[in-house]
Amino acid sequence: MTTAARMAEVNEVDRFMRDQKSLNEGLPPWRESHITGRITAEWPIIDSEGVLREGTRLVFVCKTEDVNRLSISVLLRGNRVYGVDLVPSHECKLNGPRAERLGLPARVCGSHFHEWADNRDMALASGLGHMPHRRPTPALLTRLPHALLALAQAINLTLTPEQASFDVPPIRGLPFKGGAG
Repeated sequence: MTTAARMAEVNEVDRFMRDQKSLNEGLPPWRESHITGRITAEWPIIDSEGVLREGTRLVFVCKTEDVNRLSISVLLRGNRVYGVDLVPSHECKLNGPRAERLGLPARVCGSHFHEWADNRDMALASGLGHMPHRRPTPALLTRLPHALLALAQAINLTLTPEQASFDVPPIRGLPFKGGAG
């Protein structure tokens, strides 16, 4: 049974997805992640009222040994509500328990979206943040700028031309372990 509090959270995500949003000006810096072998960047999201809500941001994570393997998560108040994972086409994962009902394949190979619409019922049942349903991305969506543009279109996020070109830097040029410094 869905509680009133959970329904309010889901309704907040519905509004957030519908409303126009933008990103904090400038490009976020890449830094070492707390997970060895990964780098991360975080970019605050400004809501339709011009407010920066705590915990509401884009989070980028990529492996240092393969910068084409990366993840973008949309967090609303610290809860993942949308995501894009760029992975090799041979990497497969089982899809969530309601995949067939949603018209999704039982197994997804390669890059994929974790769309709010596909996971909304799970949020109603078990709370925000758990997004087990995956939807394959178009085959040509292989790099961070492409994934960022697709994500922006899906969640009504306005990007400047500079923001739309955000990409993973060459690892050897970064000023931390494994980089130039």
